Amino acid sequence: FVDYYGYLTIINAFSKIYKKNNYSLLLAGTAGQPYYLKLLQNRLKKLELEKKVLIIGHLNRDEMKYLYKRCF
Repeated sequence: FVDYYGYLTIINAFSKIYKKNNYSLLLAGTAGQPYYLKLLQNRLKKLELEKKVLIIGHLNRDEMKYLYKRCF
């Protein structure tokens, strides 16, 4: 995870909408910058989103297709 992908922006926006629709969020990517992953985890904790946002590692194309088909 690296900061230029806007993960913090996504998390902040998600924190404003998830309660109304009972959404969950999946963030996928490679480790990238360890300090940034820790920053994301701290933000999730502060916003009490640890159980609503799942951070996973790299996905191959087949895994991404599978998840995209099951969105919503």
